[in-house]
Amino acid sequence: MAFGFGMFITLDGQSGAGKSTTARLVCDQLRERGHEPLLTCTPSSTGIGELARRGTFDFRGNELALLVAADRYHHERTVIRPAVADGAIVVCDRYVASSMVFDLADGVRSELRRAVYSQLPAADLTIILCGEPALCAQRAARRGHYSRFHSADVAANERERNAFLTAADDLRRQGRRVLTYDVGSHPAEAVARRLADVILDRATDAA
Repeated sequence: MAFGFGMFITLDGQSGAGKSTTARLVCDQLRERGHEPLLTCTPSSTGIGELARRGTFDFRGNELALLVAADRYHHERTVIRPAVADGAIVVCDRYVASSMVFDLADGVRSELRRAVYSQLPAADLTIILCGEPALCAQRAARRGHYSRFHSADVAANERERNAFLTAADDLRRQGRRVLTYDVGSHPAEAVARRLADVILDRATDAA
């Protein structure tokens, strides 16, 4: 749903697909085209967000799922919603689709996840990046191992990719606007240009 003015865009996807780089470059593209993007992420940089980000080795299952959800609710209320209301295009690196994948991998029941996120406003557009597992696993290995959910193993990366594609289908069944985008071997700048086109087309349709 839209929060009045502005737009709320989220980027999710498998490890090594280039979410953070793409999110930054999309904002650069939007800025060059005269818009006012805000780049943000969840878990956030607040105390609760940092606890969730650093706590993947300490917290498990429902504990971690609820911690991440609390951070998302707080971030949506204090950062995302006000920025969208002010007319910004908010681009968020990770949102609910990531919880759909990682909570499932952590043994969290889908009924709990749905209940926890039932009051969290949806994005105007959810973009899920995917890519060839061997290439994405290689990129993830270069970045380093910072969470028990992220692996440089090709088979694990393929499972993660498939889980995100399943999450995309689930969100569509809920009536959400979802774009799955295969980054292939395209340069990050080219991917960002294409996604900026999609976002602005969506804004025009919603006007």
